Amino acid sequence: MKEFFKSKPHIFGRYGGIKEVPPNSVVAFKRALERGVDVISTSIFSTKDDILVISKSDAIEVFSGETISIKKMTLEELKKVNHRMDFSWDEQVTLSPKNFEIKTIDEILTFFKDAKFHINIESLTEKHVDVLNELLTKHNGESRIMITATESVKVALQKVFPGLAATLSHMGIVKLYGMYKTGILSFKKNLKTDAIISPEKVGISYIINQGLVKHLKKKGIHVYASIDSFDDQLERLTSIGVDGFITDDVTELKKRLS
Repeated sequence: MKEFFKSKPHIFGRYGGIKEVPPNSVVAFKRALERGVDVISTSIFSTKDDILVISKSDAIEVFSGETISIKKMTLEELKKVNHRMDFSWDEQVTLSPKNFEIKTIDEILTFFKDAKFHINIESLTEKHVDVLNELLTKHNGESRIMITATESVKVALQKVFPGLAATLSHMGIVKLYGMYKTGILSFKKNLKTDAIISPEKVGISYIINQGLVKHLKKKGIHVYASIDSFDDQLERLTSIGVDGFITDDVTELKKRLS
């Protein structure tokens, strides 16, 4: 078993997963860890000057109403931007402009040097592999980071860091579900992934279902479900044996699981 999974991570906080403070901020990540999150889940994108920053997407809405693209701006330019964030204001917390400033992944991994992270890097290409290798070396990434990446980037990184945990990309999950529905999955010996993170349902298809979970667990693959309902969905996913959940509301999930 890879080092990332030895502590049996169960709750992933998406962009921190704290409703009352800005997502993808230091204060959100701190509060998530204080409330018992096992893994912080985020995404990274490359700036015009090839610096990796955390963000929900490449497109950022600013307070003027404009939408700007991370890849078209330098880090210095981005640091000056106050972008819109959706959160329920916590009147007991004083938030400085720094809480709205885009952070580099290097800054975040330095600040939270003992925390585990799931990082979606599907926006990155093979030209970013060298900087990713440096990042993983600097921050002990092989033991505390799990990536979601394109196949070519994942292969390149795991060539240097064979113990690096990885999940299937979005397209990988689509292919996996297709193999399950056609019966091909039963004959696949090696799926070349450590885990999947997926919504329970995409369109009319239940991706995370009892049969698929059973198949994957037999192959030693960890299954994490994105949860958006804390009533029947939580009970249903728990009953079919998923390994954990990724949520936008860590506080509520912890309360329901207790």
